[in-house]
Amino acid sequence: MLENRLHLWRMFLTRIKDFFLKFLLAPALGLAIGCSLVVTVVLSPAARAGVVPENVMVVVNADSVPSRTLANHYCELRDIPTNNVILLDDVPKGLTIELLDFKERILMPILKTLDERGLAAQAKVIAYSAGFPAAVKIDEHTAKLDDSTAKKYQLPTASLTGLTFFYRFILADQFSYLGWESNLYARGKFDRTFRNPFSGTEAEEFDKAITEMASGDAPQAAETLKRLHGSHLTLSAVAIKSAEAYSAADDQDAALLMLKKAIAAGWSYPRYLKETPALKKLSTEPEIAAAMEGMANMPISMQGPVGFSALRGWMASGEAVPVNQGGVSYLMSCMLGAVYPNGSSIRQAVDVLDRSATCDRTYPDGEFLFSLTGDVRTTTRMPGFADALVYLAEQGKTAKITRGSLPTGKNRVNGLMLGTATFDLLTKKWSFAPGAIAENLTSLGAAYTTSSQTKLNELLHAGAVMSSGSVTEPYSLQFKFPHPMMYAYYAEGVTAIEAYYLSITSPYQTLIVGDPLCQPFARPPVDQVDMSLQSAVGADAQLVNTVRIRRSEKTASVDANPKPTKAHHVELFVNGKMMQVARPLQNYNLRFPAKLSGELEIAVAVSGNHPAEPMMRFSQSFEAPGDFAVPVLKTEFDPKESLRSVVDVQCEGADSIEIQYFADTIATVSGQKGSETIDRSVLGDGPLRLRAVAVFVGDDGNAIAKIQGKRVVVLPVEIESDVTTVQD
Repeated sequence: MLENRLHLWRMFLTRIKDFFLKFLLAPALGLAIGCSLVVTVVLSPAARAGVVPENVMVVVNADSVPSRTLANHYCELRDIPTNNVILLDDVPKGLTIELLDFKERILMPILKTLDERGLAAQAKVIAYSAGFPAAVKIDEHTAKLDDSTAKKYQLPTASLTGLTFFYRFILADQFSYLGWESNLYARGKFDRTFRNPFSGTEAEEFDKAITEMASGDAPQAAETLKRLHGSHLTLSAVAIKSAEAYSAADDQDAALLMLKKAIAAGWSYPRYLKETPALKKLSTEPEIAAAMEGMANMPISMQGPVGFSALRGWMASGEAVPVNQGGVSYLMSCMLGAVYPNGSSIRQAVDVLDRSATCDRTYPDGEFLFSLTGDVRTTTRMPGFADALVYLAEQGKTAKITRGSLPTGKNRVNGLMLGTATFDLLTKKWSFAPGAIAENLTSLGAAYTTSSQTKLNELLHAGAVMSSGSVTEPYSLQFKFPHPMMYAYYAEGVTAIEAYYLSITSPYQTLIVGDPLCQPFARPPVDQVDMSLQSAVGADAQLVNTVRIRRSEKTASVDANPKPTKAHHVELFVNGKMMQVARPLQNYNLRFPAKLSGELEIAVAVSGNHPAEPMMRFSQSFEAPGDFAVPVLKTEFDPKESLRSVVDVQCEGADSIEIQYFADTIATVSGQKGSETIDRSVLGDGPLRLRAVAVFVGDDGNAIAKIQGKRVVVLPVEIESDVTTVQD
C-alpha cells in the first residue's frame, strides 16, 4: 500500500514540477512608474523560511462590512503591509460553495493579484477575513477516486483553508490531495527522513544505491548518492547516506566532506550523528562538533519542525528543494475569524486577534494537556502521545495526559488536545496561558450549518489563539487531525499556523481559525537593528536618498528569550515587498533615486539559525525628498456623524490625488487639493488605514510618477457585539 502511494506521488511530482511556477517566481519588487532601485548588499544565499507580516496576505470580502471590520483590526494589530490586503468582489454566497466558484471567484483572483503586485515570491499565508464560505463541494474530485477505502472516508466536502493550502492541485484539476499523506510539509516518523525523495530515473538510482549499501557495495552507493546530492543540494539526508556509505567503504575523508555538505544543507539531528556507528567517530571532528553544538538536540523518534516556505518544493521524505527543482509547494491558509451563526460574533473574533497580538515571545509558563477517555475521539490520537510527551519533556515543558473529557484542576494551559462531541467551558477552573493553542477531534467542529456538537470557536472564546475543526464528517482518522506533536512543534518556536500544518497530513477537510502569526515560544536572534535616512547630492548632481541599516549582533539572552538563536540571514522589504535576502552583515545601504520620493516603509527581518527559522522584525518609515512633492492627508471627525469622516488631501504640482483604503482607490481628487467624505458604514469599523497617492502626468498625458504619502489611521468607533455574518 505504501509503495503504491509513493509511486503515485512520484508520477504526480514528475507531471506537476513546472506547473504554475509563474505564481511563485514572479518579480520580487514592483516600483513606481519610471523608477529604479539600487541595492548595495552582497549577493545572498537562497531564501529560507519563517513567517513575518510581509508573508501574510489578508483576503477581504469587499461586499461584507464584517469582513472589512475584522481585517481593519488585524492589519493594524499585526502591521500587515498595505499591498498584502486583497479586497475581492463577487465572493460566492453561502456557507458551502461549488468547486468551480472557489477556483474562479476566490483562488484565481487571489493568485492573479499576488502576481500583479509582485508578492507571489513572499506569500506564505492566505488569511481570510470574515464573510467567506467555510466549505467547498468537491464531488468532481472524489468521483475520480478508484480506491474503495478512499471513497468511503474522503467525503466530497473540503474546507476553504484546506483547498487554498492545496492550491496547485486545484489549479491542475488534480485530486491527489485526497491522499492520506498529501501534505508533504507535515512531519512524520524520523525514518521517513531517508525515504526516497525522487521521481523517475533518480528514484531508481536512489533505490539501487540503498540496496547496494545493504549488500556491502558501499563505494558505488557512496558515489551515486554523492551525485544525486550534487543535483539537489538541499537534501541533507541524501548527503548523510553518502557519508555513511563512504565511511563503510573506509574513505573517511570523503565521508567527512559529505557530512559537512549535509550540515550545510540543513541537517539538524545531532543525535543521529552520535548514535550511527558509521558517523559516530566523524561527529567528534572539531568542525562537526562545533556545528552540532548549534543544532537543536531533538529526539529522533519524530521529524523535527521546519519553517515554511512557498518557494520550496516538499519531497516525500519531508525535505525540500527549490520549487523549480520539483517537489510540491503549498500556501498555508487560515480564517482570521469564523463569523457565522453557531460560530463567533465580530466582537469575539476581534477579541481573539487582539489578545493574540500581545503574546509573541512571552514564553508563558503552563502545561500541555492531552485528554484521554474511552471515546474513540481521544484513543485515535493516543498512539502519538508518547512522542509528544517525550519531546516536550526534553524542551523543559510540562506535559500530561488528563483523564476525562476536560481538565478538572486549576491548570494554566499552553496547549490542549481534546476528543469529545460536546463540552462546556463556562464553569472551567483552568485557564489558557497567553498564546495557547487548542483543538478537539470531533465530526462537526467547523460545520456551521448545524448546532450539533461544540464548535472550535468555543476554544477561541475561552482564550486560545488558534483552533481547528472539520467542515464535514472526517471519521476518527489521525491523519485528518493535528498529531499530538503539534504542541511540541509549537513549543519549539514555530508560528501557530506552521504548527498546525506541520502536524496534519491530510488537511483538506480542516478549517483552521485564528492568528497565524502568534509565536509565544519563538527564539529569534536578539540583534538590534537601527535605521536612518540620509539625503545627499551625488557627483552627477542628482539627489540620492540612502536608508542606512545597522545591525548589532548580540548573543546574550535579553528580556524573556531563554535561548536566542544566532542570525542566519536577513530579509529586506521596501513598502511591503521582498527586495533581498542577505547574509547577516552589520551594515546595509539601500539607495533610492530622486524619482522614488515619498513615504518609504522599510522592514528588516532577522532569521535565526534553527530549523524552525524564527524571525525578529524591525520596521520604520521615512519621508524621502525628491523630484516630486509628497501628498498629505488629514481627516476631520464629526461626533454627530459617527459613520462619516471628511478627508482633506493636498500635494503641490499633482495632477490628481487618489485616496486609498489599503491598496484600493476609494476616491480621486482632481488637481492639487480637495476633500472627500468617507463612509464607514461601507468600509467597516475598526482602525481605517488611508493614504494619499499623488499622480503626476507628463506632457503626453501619461502618468510619470505616483508618489505615496504617509499612512494615516482613522481611529475606530465602537463595534457591535452581536454581529455575525453569513452569505445568503
